[in-house]
Amino acid sequence: MHAEILATGSELLSPERSDTNSLWLTARLEEIGIPVRRKTIVGDHGPDLQEAISQALGRAELVICTGGLGPTRDDVTREAAAQATGCCLRSDPAIEEALRRRFAERGMEMPSNNLRQAMVPEGARCLPNRLGTAPGILLEMHGRWLALLPGPPREMQPMFLEELLPALRPHAGPLRMARRVLKVYGLTESGLDQRIAPLVRAFPEVEVTVNFSPLDLELRLATRGSGSEPEEGLDSFCARLREELGPHLFSEAGEGLEQVVARMLRARGLDLALGEVASGGLLAARLSQVDAPLRCALLVPSPPLPGESTGSTLLPWPADLPSARAAASRWRRETGAALSLVVGAGRVSGQQARVPMALSHAEGTNEQELLMMAGPLLSTRASQGGLNLVRLGLAGASRD
Repeated sequence: MHAEILATGSELLSPERSDTNSLWLTARLEEIGIPVRRKTIVGDHGPDLQEAISQALGRAELVICTGGLGPTRDDVTREAAAQATGCCLRSDPAIEEALRRRFAERGMEMPSNNLRQAMVPEGARCLPNRLGTAPGILLEMHGRWLALLPGPPREMQPMFLEELLPALRPHAGPLRMARRVLKVYGLTESGLDQRIAPLVRAFPEVEVTVNFSPLDLELRLATRGSGSEPEEGLDSFCARLREELGPHLFSEAGEGLEQVVARMLRARGLDLALGEVASGGLLAARLSQVDAPLRCALLVPSPPLPGESTGSTLLPWPADLPSARAAASRWRRETGAALSLVVGAGRVSGQQARVPMALSHAEGTNEQELLMMAGPLLSTRASQGGLNLVRLGLAGASRD
């Protein structure tokens, strides 16, 4: 069995709202071995939704539609589903009574348009909604399943887990999906793709996707199998990736570099002092968000104007590797921190910038000069380079 998900609601086609139900449903379906082949968002227009349901039922054994089960005129999912399946809508007396009782218990008179929520396609099973007025609907016909679930996640999720999931399990089959997200730094997207190409060919059962971001690269892995096969397959693939990518691979759990560095510092009982120019305080901000053990952080002023003094009295303005190295050593002595990272000023030439940075620790100093594109992302990328330098320094110290 494989599935398609239809998310209904014109608000989901606007820039203000996003479809989170499909993500949650995909995860739950994959846990029982039902892959999701397609997701579609459809506005509150009956003919469009009817067409989408008809097409989805022609492709998938299971179609789950979320939203559009409310009492208002723009809630058209029931009518569209009935037209797509050729079933007549009938009022269900039990649902109507439950609706009236729900309003009465709250001391309210039920508006007449709530009776629309008692309309059910002939032959369908109603899925109780203990948190709202919109019952779900499950229709089985010609080897296809059509499930209509309410849109609000607080109603949809319990209904899926308590009502729909038990019905699906016997039909799900023995296969289940396993996924992992790996993070890579220091390679281009094309360079990473080229390096892992032999592994991808050697593991055809593992689906590999490379995603780019300004900070790092994501490797998204997915595979299916029975029992422990999926996880074991990913274990083998990741072991080969570690050999191939070496220090470029910094997380196998989808973590950001700040999370990795914070975990490494805490595990070793070390703290870190920061001095930032090109990173503009982003290092301190990112590490503070994950409760990293920071001794102190100093944001050094931007490059001085002619005739002004450079840097600050605490930390001279580092403009090259020697001055960054000296600043990191001095900052570590003055703060008493176990490690001190200084990210110097970016020297811009045309569209490129060179950013010196140095990490001082008990065993010496690690340093590098990063070449990156100048522009609005320079501070962000400089902070990422600084975090990676700390990670490599900590990893080297642990090996020693």
